[in-house]
Amino acid sequence: MPGIHIDVAPWGGHRQRLVNARPVPSRFTSCRYPEGPIPVTVRLVWERDGVELARGRATGWTRRLVLVEVVDQRLVVNGVWLPVVDVRRR
Repeated sequence: MPGIHIDVAPWGGHRQRLVNARPVPSRFTSCRYPEGPIPVTVRLVWERDGVELARGRATGWTRRLVLVEVVDQRLVVNGVWLPVVDVRRR
């Protein structure tokens, strides 16, 4: 059938869920500017690709979670809440 290519991945087929991501907490502290976000290295656990260490910027936190800005085409958004144990300052 013209216009249909079975060898092309569907739109959004590259998207993946982060297994270690957590829901947005009800209350958190944001980074104050002008200091800005804190450079961090994060441990990401993808549903298909597995464990990966990536660079990001911490922009908010609670006692147990850190909001990290991670730009990756597999994510729908650029920010993800991760457990504190998965985030380290650079």
